[in-house]
Amino acid sequence: MSADVEFIVPVFNDTRYLESSLDSVLAQYGVRARAILVDDGSEALDAAARFGEHPAVARAVRIGHAGVSAARNAGLRLAESPVVGLLDADDLLEPDFCSRLMGELERGDADLAYCDYDRFVETETGARVVRYSVDQGLEAADPLERIVQANLPTGTYLLRAEVARAAGSFRESIRHGEDWEWLMRVAEASRRWVHVKGTLFHYRETEGSASGDFERMYVQPGRILRAFLDRHGSERLERLSQRFWRNRKLTAASRIRRCLLESAAKGQATRALSRVACFLLRHPEVAPYLLRRFPKP
Repeated sequence: MSADVEFIVPVFNDTRYLESSLDSVLAQYGVRARAILVDDGSEALDAAARFGEHPAVARAVRIGHAGVSAARNAGLRLAESPVVGLLDADDLLEPDFCSRLMGELERGDADLAYCDYDRFVETETGARVVRYSVDQGLEAADPLERIVQANLPTGTYLLRAEVARAAGSFRESIRHGEDWEWLMRVAEASRRWVHVKGTLFHYRETEGSASGDFERMYVQPGRILRAFLDRHGSERLERLSQRFWRNRKLTAASRIRRCLLESAAKGQATRALSRVACFLLRHPEVAPYLLRRFPKP
């Protein structure tokens, strides 16, 4: 049976939540939704073989380990449905995700539809959830203006397959912000995007994973946006992008705080302080944001 929408689901080693993610694809009502599962060379198991028989899976393939962008590119090449989405192997969709977004694609004669979402982490004391309205405070008259202000998290949108193909492949050389760089090219290939209000997507955060490489996550997206703005040379896009630059500093400051707290709990505070000090010497513009918080969604 052909699908109305196919989700590209890359997986590498960790399959703890994969079945739940696939179940959420299968649970879509009013729409024939299926998954294209791409095992990015997992070392511990063959996820394509283990989960390839799940009823939500239309196709399952295994490739040599090359990163999430290569896995998404492999999945997009296999997609045959008119609409595609991206889904990580630990995230969840509401049962009406597809029907509502695809309905707005048709009613709004749009190329991409996106929704609000939440981030959740499961702990021994229960789940902590933070909800996000993705268009809060944005001026978004067209796709180009929308994308320079803020990224759309992977999983929050569906788009027409021909637009995805027109945008080209994910850049496999980019390790941070590769999804945003790709969406910028999607925006250039699009006529109209539509926002569907309501929390229809659930982004799972793994506890203890937020410290990461905060410098690379700060620098690379800025370079991506700078190249995009230089390509278009628009004063309005420059003005709208100021929201991104402010939030990039807030995000870096938030990750630094969490890195310090996690490192202190592990007895590694001295090493973490040295990392942070080196970062702030290179990027002093972040320092004033260390005591500031994101506004509540």
